[in-house]
Amino acid sequence: MFNYFLNLFKNNDLIKNSVIFFIGTMIVNVGNYLYHLITARMLGVIEYGELQALLSVFLILGVPMATLSTLIVKYTANFKGENRFDKIYSLFKYFSKHLLLYGAIVFLLIVLLNKFIVSFLNLTQSFPVLILGGVLFISFIAVINKGILQGAQKFKEVSILGIVGILFKIIFTVLLITVGLSLNGAIGAIFLSAVVAYILSFWFIKFVFKYKTENVKFADNKMLSSSGIIFLTLFSLILLYTADVILVKHFLSPELAGQYSGLSILGRIIFFLSGAIVAVMFSMSSEAHKRAGGENEKILKQSLLIIAIISLLILFIYFLIPKFLIMALLGSKFLALTKYVGWFGLAMFFYSFINVLAQYFLSINQTKFVYILLSGVVLQIVLISCWHANIAQIVWIMNIVMMLVLFGFLIYYNKMKKTLKEKLIINK
Repeated sequence: MFNYFLNLFKNNDLIKNSVIFFIGTMIVNVGNYLYHLITARMLGVIEYGELQALLSVFLILGVPMATLSTLIVKYTANFKGENRFDKIYSLFKYFSKHLLLYGAIVFLLIVLLNKFIVSFLNLTQSFPVLILGGVLFISFIAVINKGILQGAQKFKEVSILGIVGILFKIIFTVLLITVGLSLNGAIGAIFLSAVVAYILSFWFIKFVFKYKTENVKFADNKMLSSSGIIFLTLFSLILLYTADVILVKHFLSPELAGQYSGLSILGRIIFFLSGAIVAVMFSMSSEAHKRAGGENEKILKQSLLIIAIISLLILFIYFLIPKFLIMALLGSKFLALTKYVGWFGLAMFFYSFINVLAQYFLSINQTKFVYILLSGVVLQIVLISCWHANIAQIVWIMNIVMMLVLFGFLIYYNKMKKTLKEKLIINK
């Protein structure tokens, strides 16, 4: 039995890469939850709610950065499939010329929107918003290195970067909050740890510089077309699981908003655990699609099976011991959330499958699914804006929207398969 699993690990790239990346991601996720545990206990419910609202803003304003990251992963995987590492170097050079400017623009945008963000989120101070701008800036210029590593399927190196980053994030968080910087320290720790990881990343991408060339070009117009779809997809995906935190911070009391932030962090364990498999699936599916070997659907089915097993196990734990999870991760101040843990986890269970299907569609250049995503986001925002009397209403809205989007995706997937088969028969 042991030899069977050992051979399966050695011979199946999806499983091997997923295990490597999963272990690294698990360590990072544990570290991130330790970060949230530390900040929840050291900052208190209200300031912790402000921190979560700011991190949600970071995710939304960081969509262009996430778009570039996905684009870089996709093109790096494609070039690797062609065995054209000189094109990967050209990709590095191309984006290096632009990202510094884009990062500066994003930082300026944060400065200009500072007062609006503080007012909309009912924050007690404005300087953390400016630090958040610094986090976005360093994240923007760091995205290319990590994207190349992931696209080249160097998941060990990506995992090391994540582990180093989270280690310094925790260290800086404890030090800065202890000296009295509170919310500023919690955000500042993210900035400093991102700088450390960015510097280290140059050591891992040194293989790219062996293929320096001045002559290789790639289609900018095609890349820009791809980036538009990727942007809309990531923007919708991020809003689908962060808009609730922002709207709750706007509509509910600071105390309830802080509690809901804790609930969202606890419920997202399912999504975070499946993230490693999705990342591996995307790069492998992109490469397989470029090679036209027909392995895409097999990769997707394996990914869905692994995610289903992990997610169902976590969901069972949510319903079985919610009180224990709250006490262990968040503390007694969040015990009022006990009855919502399992049901919010169910919403994130649906979201995990939405995420993997969306990333799969992107990897094989299917685009029309984005309309389903956008419709889900609009529906979520409208429903929460109309019904936000308590946390229970928000949780049920999240479940309804996630189920509808997932159902729409499954219909789209079946139609897409039928269309692709018909085209294959015609071409033959």
